[in-house]
Amino acid sequence: FAALLQFVLPSTAFAQLDGIGMVVELHTSTGQLSFSQGSCGYGVAAAPTWGGALPSDGICAPAAWAKPDTFGCEVLPAGSLSGKIAIIRRKTCGFSLKAYRAQQAGAKAVIILNHFDSATENDCSIVGMLAGDSAAAVKIPVIFASRGMANAIDDAIKSGNLKEICFLLPRIYSPFAAYNYFQPNSQNIP
Repeated sequence: FAALLQFVLPSTAFAQLDGIGMVVELHTSTGQLSFSQGSCGYGVAAAPTWGGALPSDGICAPAAWAKPDTFGCEVLPAGSLSGKIAIIRRKTCGFSLKAYRAQQAGAKAVIILNHFDSATENDCSIVGMLAGDSAAAVKIPVIFASRGMANAIDDAIKSGNLKEICFLLPRIYSPFAAYNYFQPNSQNIP
């Protein structure tokens, strides 16, 4: 007897996705890089206070720097991030304001990069993104990338190899065969 199992997580407030193993993939012309939540990967908005919903089929889109202000604190030109995943540098203003500015410019999601050197942080450090004044208005997914992940994204953009970035929820889709256990053992037929 064979059966097919498919399990898909429902759309959930993105800020509440801690611990479910979402994967962020960088699709480049030279291959694929995957990052998971936690050390050397990414962190999510401070649950459950802010952050948008991630569709059950995830999000894949080209990435674009928030410009002209790569810190994302200034009002960005309308439509400048339309259909893209916004890349924004850490520092200068609050995380939720950065995300809100990107959302206003049309972004589908935001990655805030931990790009600077600090004596108290290393390439794997993740910080919590506390809600700020703009948090209630943010309706798109927002993640914080460790410096290691940020460097990989920046290198892929600079080299011109980055095709898209995907936020993907875990899926189990696999055929399997049922196992039969007979008791007593004398009833077992090879």
